[in-house]
Amino acid sequence: MSDSKHVAQILAIDITTTELALAVRSADGAEGFASCKMRGATLWREDSQYPGFRLEEVPGMIQHLLDELQGKGWSFARPASDPGYVSVSCRQHDMVVLDADGRPLLPALMWKCNAATAEVQELRRLGVEASVGRVEERFVLPKLMHVLQVCPEWKSRVARVFMTGDWVGWSLTGEARLAKSDALSNGLLVQSDRSLAQDVLKVAGLHAAWFPAPACTGSVIGTVAVSSDSSRTAWNSIQGLLAGWKFVAGLGDNHASAVGAGMTDDCETLVVSAGTSGTVNLSFPAAGKLNANAGVLQFEFYERHQLLLLMLGDCGSWYSQFFRMWAPEFVEILDELNCQAMSTDLAQVQRILHDDRTNEKIYPINWLEMDLGEKTACTQFSIVFELVRRVSQMLQAVAGSSHVKTFVLTGGLSQSPLVQQFFHAGIQAIAPGAEVKVSGRTGALRFKTSAYGALVTAEMAKVGSLAQVYADTARFPLVACAKFDSIRQAQAQYLFKAYSV
Repeated sequence: MSDSKHVAQILAIDITTTELALAVRSADGAEGFASCKMRGATLWREDSQYPGFRLEEVPGMIQHLLDELQGKGWSFARPASDPGYVSVSCRQHDMVVLDADGRPLLPALMWKCNAATAEVQELRRLGVEASVGRVEERFVLPKLMHVLQVCPEWKSRVARVFMTGDWVGWSLTGEARLAKSDALSNGLLVQSDRSLAQDVLKVAGLHAAWFPAPACTGSVIGTVAVSSDSSRTAWNSIQGLLAGWKFVAGLGDNHASAVGAGMTDDCETLVVSAGTSGTVNLSFPAAGKLNANAGVLQFEFYERHQLLLLMLGDCGSWYSQFFRMWAPEFVEILDELNCQAMSTDLAQVQRILHDDRTNEKIYPINWLEMDLGEKTACTQFSIVFELVRRVSQMLQAVAGSSHVKTFVLTGGLSQSPLVQQFFHAGIQAIAPGAEVKVSGRTGALRFKTSAYGALVTAEMAKVGSLAQVYADTARFPLVACAKFDSIRQAQAQYLFKAYSV
């Protein structure tokens, strides 16, 4: 241990659609980061309507990144009297279904699986949303109903159901729990008291016994130990390295991004994460009331708060599609393309219409005549427009009780200067005079806010409260978002208003 450069005290495992990452922090505040491209994408039944993920890929990726961190001088050995703490932030809505031997019955169906349309309609007809909140096709509740419609013989084989983050915790510790953050975002908990929605599960034809007991975000659910269970032996080397560490119930990736970007209050800081999917996040008092028919999703967010969320499913993925179709030669030189976009005459920028359900695009009539800089500017503006439109919807949902003072942009697309400038202009169009910020953190974790949010959650369990973590304000720096000069700012705000943001 004495030969190591840093001794890890807090560890975050961040599972997103595109990468798996580890973030680590020592007692003296040193931080490290390692990531790899996500592996394991697959299709259940070889059918494109069932995008899934091979869980068996996870331990190998985590081990690879732990080895990388050790190669950079990090040690994970901790005395029993002062254990380390590990938590997971995971893309929401992954559905893990295990048999009695702890083996997956199918790949973890991802948030992109929207096959459960009929089941959502049935659940809404039965009135379950009065208890568990709004239900969507990507949620575990309707997805499990759908899977058992397709494979009814599996009903006798299902032994345990949870999400990928919960599965990681069970794999490491042998303790099965549902982290409330993700469970509430999947129609599995009662919104009012965050208990398992047993009546709703019964109505849906599911057995409550399949679902572990819920655990509060930030609570310790078990201790990492080497297992002799054959379904968990693939984790043995990781368990050996982290033996004695405490596993902490985590957050969904959207929730974690908000925490990692500095959303440390109720209704004062709104965070927009422009990642693979785009999300608008606002912390709200657990006892607060929303305007009726707001259409805003409500999730568990630590003990005395709830998270309000609106999503643009096709965000960073929209931009990736743009590259594949129109600028494949610039995939490795984004800065050069951003420079072309920055020099575009804003009078040439037009909105690309976007269908929220199908992700289909309707391009301006003169699209093919545009140069690449103009196409890029139109794409970045249109993505930001969709995000700002959702910000406006969020503000309307909490009208009369919201005192949002600061709007924070984070996520991969926030690295584009033009995206920042459009975002600043869009926020000024709907909330004149508001502060518009981006992360002022430096280093590898600057834009990895979901990983940083998982670090915060793990540390919360160690120090005793979220407030104590947030007390170190230097860890959550925010700086002014890039903005246009006054002439281009007026042009950009006109664009947002012209398209009725």
